[in-house]
Amino acid sequence: MARRDRKENRQLAPEAPSVDEFGEELTRTAVKKEAQAVTDLGLQLTELSKDHLATIPLSNDTLEAIKTYKKISSRNAQKRQASYIGKLLWRTEDVDAIIAAYERTRPNSENAKAKTQQLEKLRQRLISGENVEIEAALDKYPSLDRQQLRQLVRQAKKEQEKADQQSDEETTKAVTPAAKKLYRYLSDHSD
Repeated sequence: MARRDRKENRQLAPEAPSVDEFGEELTRTAVKKEAQAVTDLGLQLTELSKDHLATIPLSNDTLEAIKTYKKISSRNAQKRQASYIGKLLWRTEDVDAIIAAYERTRPNSENAKAKTQQLEKLRQRLISGENVEIEAALDKYPSLDRQQLRQLVRQAKKEQEKADQQSDEETTKAVTPAAKKLYRYLSDHSD
């Protein structure tokens, strides 16, 4: 008899209907698709490194769940943990903020590609330009150290000139190690 009462109580108190941004009630299918999308986002978050996870606004419970997922080797247990991560994200997190932060950290996102191209162009301008380019870079990225930037640019210029003298063909321009080091420095301080 007690079971029946609990079952009836559950039916009498339905959960609040989910509504979309227009105030219209979502169908069960739409709610399930949203929940699956949030679970998929949780799986994508499990693939990020610790440094990238630190840039995403997640609660401590969600971070612990992600760390636990990374330790699990059983497929079934991973599936349960992924479901739990999705549940945590769905109930306690601001999913829109998480998606925005995730898009910024993804290496294959359009923002990352544009940033890479911008930094490569800046590196080329620094190597081929004069002190004016260095000053412009320092104005744009105030966290850069003037002395270290000048040293990296000077070294990249020397290596580029040496590479140009050694190669007869202009079509094959390889990126020198100093130019790579300059790019890494710019990349680390461009955030």
